[in-house]
Amino acid sequence: MCHQSVGLYARYLESEGIATVVIGALKPMLETVKPPRVLWIRAALGKLVGNPHDTNEQMNRVKKALKLLETATYGGTLISYSDKEN
Repeated sequence: MCHQSVGLYARYLESEGIATVVIGALKPMLETVKPPRVLWIRAALGKLVGNPHDTNEQMNRVKKALKLLETATYGGTLISYSDKEN
């Protein structure tokens, strides 16, 4: 699904009371669409959660997204992900 569609759908879900986190790579599009919470990752499209079979990388990214869901205190939160943080 494209970043714009996902961002707009996330905004709709939030308006219905369902919390969301978008994991994306196209920062300009994410900043334009303004999903409620964004984990921005410098990664190839199709590998936003990590490389195939790299469960450590995948788990770190999913945990970071869930932490963002837990800690973001205002709408429009965009944080950058770095593999070096974990």
